Amino acid sequence: MGLQNGAPWQQKKYKGTFHALKSIAKYEGLAGLYSGLGPSLIGIAHVAVQFPLYEASKAYIADKYNIPTSQLGTLQLMGASALSKMVASTATYPHEASAVLSVM
Repeated sequence: MGLQNGAPWQQKKYKGTFHALKSIAKYEGLAGLYSGLGPSLIGIAHVAVQFPLYEASKAYIADKYNIPTSQLGTLQLMGASALSKMVASTATYPHEASAVLSVM
């Protein structure tokens, strides 16, 4: 039993990438090819916040212990990573952060 005979949500809509692009452009217009671009750009913003904050956190911890960043321990790096990830997620994905906080 192939996907063609399964439930409607399991059936194949497209024969391949080019068929998908052609079908979307035909039925939804060119704007259909760009749907979802906004959330993808927010994902880039997430990295733009997280990486500099991670580097700044590492520098702060290294300065506090008077050691080079290359000698930071695993727990120190995990702390810097966790802090930068939490701040970046809260700043760029507020709907996800609020969902997590409502569960706690």
